[in-house]
Amino acid sequence: MLFGGLNKYVQAFAKAIKENTVSAKGQLVNSDSLRFYGDENAKIKILIVGNSITRHGVLPSIGWYHDFGMAASAEENDYVHLLMKKWRERNVDFFLAVKQAAAWEVKVNEGRAEEENFEDLACFKPGFIIFRLAENVSTEIDGEYFLNALDDLIKKLNKGNGEVIYTTSFWKNKTVSDAIRKKAGEGRLVELEDLGEDASMKAYGKFEHSGICAHPGDKGMAAIADRIDGALQRWF
Repeated sequence: MLFGGLNKYVQAFAKAIKENTVSAKGQLVNSDSLRFYGDENAKIKILIVGNSITRHGVLPSIGWYHDFGMAASAEENDYVHLLMKKWRERNVDFFLAVKQAAAWEVKVNEGRAEEENFEDLACFKPGFIIFRLAENVSTEIDGEYFLNALDDLIKKLNKGNGEVIYTTSFWKNKTVSDAIRKKAGEGRLVELEDLGEDASMKAYGKFEHSGICAHPGDKGMAAIADRIDGALQRWF
């Protein structure tokens, strides 16, 4: 599980992103922690906020030499790029922002989630937000604290009063997933915990580092994309 075996790498990666990212308040620019895809003038604006499953930069110390969702075999096979492929096939006019926010999870564990201000998204007003954070949050976290931190995060991100799709943790974390379920309510929840309990959904045997192998492989990424897209099809 990432929180245990890879937590020190998560903290190092989050710190590196923080140090290497120039503040882009008032701008929509790519950075170490933020990527944009599509036409800025598109009708549908979407924000995905996630962790290493969403995007992880190169980290040779653990044998990861890519800059996309861990642990897909190629960029086009991570869930973000699979979602974009589905939307393009349906001729969805979209502009997508992908925010790597593992730093928020680290700060949740440290009891200071409110310090993460997301200034680089200050002028981005998404019509849809996909909340894809959970895996790096401690299984011992206080549920009410996490729920309050989640409320605060969504308020910071949802400047356009958009629809929010919430996903439970890929790795089993009852406290966190239950809080997400409570926040999501009916119709906006995507369950992922059952996928994480299926070894065939992970990248076992594809990498040497056990923490990387615990991430979704191509089959897991495809399943995540299918479920998120299924929840969004009521709108587009």
